Amino acid sequence: MSKYTNRTRGRAWSAIRERQLRRFPLCAHCEAQGLLTEATEVDHRVPLAHGGTDYEDNLQSLCTTCHAKKTLEEQGKRRLWCDASGLPMDDTHPRFK
Repeated sequence: MSKYTNRTRGRAWSAIRERQLRRFPLCAHCEAQGLLTEATEVDHRVPLAHGGTDYEDNLQSLCTTCHAKKTLEEQGKRRLWCDASGLPMDDTHPRFK
């Protein structure tokens, strides 16, 4: 049995995603640092694989860079795109626009 059995799929997930991005159009992580970056992805605060749900209180809107960073951190991988201060080194990140 898959560890993602609670995952919402198809039209139901599309509706949840659309509603989340409409209600919270800015990246939550960037916004916490005083940056205004458009969110393009919906993240599970507690991953589904760790018992998280698709309920609104477990979702947050993130930009692609922050979502990738969070996902890698959750998987225990090293952050290669941030400098010692934690700022992105990728000059295409919205922070540099």
